[in-house]
Amino acid sequence: MARMPVCRRGCFTIILSCPTPASVALRGSPGRSTTARSRVAPFDRCFWMRSSSYRAARRAIRLVAVDLGCGAGTETLALLERGWAVTAVDGAPEAIARLRASVAPEAVAQLTTVVSPFHEVELPDADFVYASLSLPFCAPGEFREVWRRIRKALRPRAIFAGHFFGRNDSWAETPDMTFHTREELDGLFAGFDMHMLKEQDEDGEAVSGPKHWHVFHVIASKHLAN
Repeated sequence: MARMPVCRRGCFTIILSCPTPASVALRGSPGRSTTARSRVAPFDRCFWMRSSSYRAARRAIRLVAVDLGCGAGTETLALLERGWAVTAVDGAPEAIARLRASVAPEAVAQLTTVVSPFHEVELPDADFVYASLSLPFCAPGEFREVWRRIRKALRPRAIFAGHFFGRNDSWAETPDMTFHTREELDGLFAGFDMHMLKEQDEDGEAVSGPKHWHVFHVIASKHLAN
């Protein structure tokens, strides 16, 4: 099991309405199916959940989320429990099968599952796109198309939350993974309001043993006119 100090509340539970959310499993290792758990102090400024526009939207329509790299489905299940419609995407058929087996009968109609590489999936218009430790495992030649699809799917004022790996990471020489500098992230998020960009550059553990983690934790909302 890979362990790294990623911010669970900063990148996921800020979107949920519960004041004391349960632990969130986060994927992240070259095997793409391991689990990481967070031990970082929470980011408590629930900017979107406290807004009048969010509360009005919850009353008027069912909000739509995309979970890219859903893995075991922890975050997808949490969203379904709170009434969201969720499109869960993973490249592993067995992960999708486990997720579908875990969904409560009353929530089945809210869930769409897709087995596909990220650069090929057609994403729905979404209020929230969550990519927990999944985007770095896109090949460099595919990442631009993946990011184009994410930007296109995000509605005005929609929220993106996820992780990017930096170039100091121990896996930075892995040819089929994508890594970014802080300056490159600024370019990716042109046309967004950045609510959190936390950089962690420190030693830790992975399934293969000790490693250096270089991770950017991002929460951003798309501009209204973008």
